[in-house]
Amino acid sequence: FRRVLFRSEDLELKAGYIDISMDSNIANAHGVENKDSGKVLGSPEFHQGADVFYATQMRYNFRSKKGRINNIRTKEGEGYISGKVVKKDSSGVYYLKDGTYTTCEEKDPHFYIGAVKLKVVPHDQVVTGPAWLVVEGVPTPLAIPFGFFPLQQGRHSGILIPAYGES
Repeated sequence: FRRVLFRSEDLELKAGYIDISMDSNIANAHGVENKDSGKVLGSPEFHQGADVFYATQMRYNFRSKKGRINNIRTKEGEGYISGKVVKKDSSGVYYLKDGTYTTCEEKDPHFYIGAVKLKVVPHDQVVTGPAWLVVEGVPTPLAIPFGFFPLQQGRHSGILIPAYGES
């Protein structure tokens, strides 16, 4: 098994299979199934600047800077974001369907905030539609009509979000 690598400007795409059409400037990437074990190897890994995205399938247009990603997982600020279907627009904003936001580092997090829709403005904020807290895979009755999670690092002014800790 070999990983295919593609680099262009500030982005890098690694996957088991990459198909690039120079006519339409579209790249499709996905993993390759191992016939012996049935496992998918070489799932796409997309680097853009300092951001890293892991997925099962990607489609990206280099001309328009838009893309569609299936089953994404990425680190944004101090949290982790995942979604089943993601669309990236030309300004770099991500729109997720059936997404989660958590601070748990595990691939299958112990707790998360689940939402039907999420909007992620990289390095700035995450905005959700109706959202609910899920603990150990069990949805709780704690729900909110919308959520707003700032992603800024370090000191900043504004409303203080409560957090656990010791002082």
